[in-house]
Amino acid sequence: MLLTTTTTLLGLAALATAQTPGPFPPVKTAKAFRLIANATDSSHPLAATVHLSSVSGIHVRDTTYRATTQPGGGGGGDIFYQIFQGPPDPKFGTYFSNMLWTEIGGDVHRPAGLQNIWPGAGGGPREAMELELGRSQPGIQLAAGGYFAYVAPGQQSGLQGTYALCNDTGATVESGSKLVLDWVGSSTSDAGEYLGVVVPENCVAVRLLAQCAALPDVPRTSAAYALHGLAQEVRCYEDVGGIKWEDYAEFVQ
Repeated sequence: MLLTTTTTLLGLAALATAQTPGPFPPVKTAKAFRLIANATDSSHPLAATVHLSSVSGIHVRDTTYRATTQPGGGGGGDIFYQIFQGPPDPKFGTYFSNMLWTEIGGDVHRPAGLQNIWPGAGGGPREAMELELGRSQPGIQLAAGGYFAYVAPGQQSGLQGTYALCNDTGATVESGSKLVLDWVGSSTSDAGEYLGVVVPENCVAVRLLAQCAALPDVPRTSAAYALHGLAQEVRCYEDVGGIKWEDYAEFVQ
């Protein structure tokens, strides 16, 4: 009887432990993923529109596609993968050694990399995110270390910042969409006062979360074949839309 009672108590304790969420949402590993926008300001007018949308590319000029998002529960958008580029400086290798690639619209002959202009170059703290055919940018990568599965702006630039989806009336895209993905860095006033990260009113800050996907098979003759062979196993979430963020108080959304 004592054995039965003890076993029952141990079983209940194990069940309670299994049902108690940890400090971070659980992750899996995969060689491919979609980038899902998680709006970090639910009160913003654009939040409901962009929340759980998936990053994809729309043609703007020559070999350049503007990064935007497709609405839906994370099932659309382009499939991304991460490859190792090698550190330009071993001291910062962890933060600048990987790149994110995708195939525009699933076309295996059109691999493109996610990139932007470095903060402070030409346009101040807000920079356009683009997908460039045949090119990518080291440092735009999933967070290194810990238990996170998202694209980390801090690792991209070494500065404070956030990704944001912006309703940009100045954007020229084939589809007529005005919703574009930008990177917003820290800024200063005309007097040189540090202002921190100020997200424009027509933008909503988002975290780009990695949702696991299957890496598509590609023929040896495709431009993406060699890249697929370099795809890393990375951390990703099984279903971003199914995460109950309120259970993870220590996780900064």
